[in-house]
Amino acid sequence: MSSIDKEFFLKYPEPIYEGGIQAMDMIIFEKRTVRRE
Repeated sequence: MSSIDKEFFLKYPEPIYEGGIQAMDMIIFEKRTVRRE
């Protein structure tokens, strides 16, 4: 997990629900890759 953008989805004009739970914060993941030559 790289960071969390608090209340990101609360700025949308309509609420977003996933599995009956309202989306509020955006969780940002980061994956580092290894370049093979």
